[in-house]
Amino acid sequence: MGCGSSKEMSRSVTLHYIGVPSVDAVVDQTVKVLDDFYYITFGLYRKRHELSDLVDLKWNGKYGDGSLKKCVLGILLQFFSVANGDLTKVKIAANHKKPYLKVTINGLALDKAAKQIDTMGEFIEECFEAVLEKLPKLVSEVGELVTRLLSAVTDAQGEIDSMNDFQKAMVVAKAARLTADCSKVVPFFNQALQDLKDDIKEVTDTINLL
Repeated sequence: MGCGSSKEMSRSVTLHYIGVPSVDAVVDQTVKVLDDFYYITFGLYRKRHELSDLVDLKWNGKYGDGSLKKCVLGILLQFFSVANGDLTKVKIAANHKKPYLKVTINGLALDKAAKQIDTMGEFIEECFEAVLEKLPKLVSEVGELVTRLLSAVTDAQGEIDSMNDFQKAMVVAKAARLTADCSKVVPFFNQALQDLKDDIKEVTDTINLL
């Protein structure tokens, strides 16, 4: 992810090398965590698009636009249509522990709704696993790495002072930018984690209202 002298974590977070080996080594370690974080969140992003496609609903990619609730309702309506209006034949519940989505049917064939239910179940499960297990660990790791990265910049002053004036000016400017970018990393992680928590609440509340 990223190329040349920079590494990117979406458009919101970019970490640049500064040309000091001791600092750039920690940049690499931090970027590995950013990549893991991106892999998880981008997978959920794609799964959410799959949900939208199943009900032919266009999602503009912005959280809080209400489309996830509409999407879930659309899928549930498709599912309930299998019961020909007799909702006593269908029970569906979202839980905060496995199985995260539980569907009970009474003599119904799910051929027409299987893809919708499977995709929604996968989305809910992946959201819970991300929020409860994977992302908190990465948030903790990246917090520690950012602290190390800032310390590495401070500790590299001796290396920077040994450079010629032109090199020093370039590195100082890059170090200032890196320090500023570091301040965005943890808030970005925390916001992404909160967005997923909001997704879970929106989905489970919608399902459990029915």
